[in-house]
Amino acid sequence: RLIQKGLLKIKQTKNDQGQLMESYSLEPLWQKLFIQETPVADPEDVGTLFVLFEQEFGRPLSPFEIETINAWLDQDKIAPELIKAGLRESVLMGKLNFKYIDRILRDWQKKGIRTVAQAREASKAFRDRQVANRYQTEKRDTSLYYNWLEGED
Repeated sequence: RLIQKGLLKIKQTKNDQGQLMESYSLEPLWQKLFIQETPVADPEDVGTLFVLFEQEFGRPLSPFEIETINAWLDQDKIAPELIKAGLRESVLMGKLNFKYIDRILRDWQKKGIRTVAQAREASKAFRDRQVANRYQTEKRDTSLYYNWLEGED
């Protein structure tokens, strides 16, 4: 896990006899501590993330789903709070589906959304647009239709 999180690296070197040797390097950890470019996610927060998904889905997660969550955390660098917000949005929309959650998170990334408050605002605006589109009625030209109730005069 430390390698996945980018905190530990395995180095390969050759000794005097030309044999390959492997050693662990803490260089990535030191760089992150000194540079502070991205905060390291709290392991307890990440653990509750998996439990929350299992509770909402009502079943244990498959290995593919676990890998998807890990990819959001490790590769995409999405904060656990934002992933929880994406799950919450999916539940509100009635679409418990990893592809739907992934689309939500990718859309938020495109829009530059980094906090839960920004995500809530974007979700509210999206739902408001959907409601407005649902109740928007089209005006049709009814002069072309024959009225069966009135008959021909």
